[in-house]
Amino acid sequence: MVTTEGLLDAVRQLDVAGRLSSLIEHAHRQQGLQQLVDAVNNPASSRDDLRAVVGQESWVFGGRYLPPYALESVYDQVPRLRDISLALVRTDGAIHIVDVNEANIDDLIVRVDGDDSTRRSYSVGARIQNAVNRVINQLRLLDEVTQVIEATLRVETRRALATVLIGHRSYLDDLDASELRTTLRTYSSHLSGIEVISYDELIRTGERALALDEPRAELPATGP
Repeated sequence: MVTTEGLLDAVRQLDVAGRLSSLIEHAHRQQGLQQLVDAVNNPASSRDDLRAVVGQESWVFGGRYLPPYALESVYDQVPRLRDISLALVRTDGAIHIVDVNEANIDDLIVRVDGDDSTRRSYSVGARIQNAVNRVINQLRLLDEVTQVIEATLRVETRRALATVLIGHRSYLDDLDASELRTTLRTYSSHLSGIEVISYDELIRTGERALALDEPRAELPATGP
């Protein structure tokens, strides 16, 4: 860049520098999303494997977050917070708890037989119910240490929200994506401040975010 005549001056221009930065960030996000897809598609991926990727690619949830180490100072004072699967701090000050679970869960959704044998109905399985109960306890823990968190990070724990991230359509038999999405959304509608989503939905959100944030790649001409 330094030795190419005219290029350095072009990059110094605010508009060009902004576009270049956007291109680099977009490329990093594409790579990060692909790493998430690869981890989800690997049936042997553990919770720790998936948590590591999700923690680095928090943008896939559709918001802006502080770096993953933002809570380290609080962990030192309240070691119990380390039991939380993944805690993210949004730039608006809210804490977002993400309970990261495996993608490969074959009994994620169970079929419920009703009076009409021709109609298929589904309900969430025990793994989801256990994860939701775990998140409820984690939100309660935040309430217990709210003064420590507010004094250290200046964030409002009373605005905390939680997401249970679990399962993927490809590991479920005889269930299409729309049925999975509908079942999880219906279940989540009865919860307060907690949303249950599958990796399908998270990846779809990430893909939409990338498509909407597609930067222009053109740079202005620097001369003949």
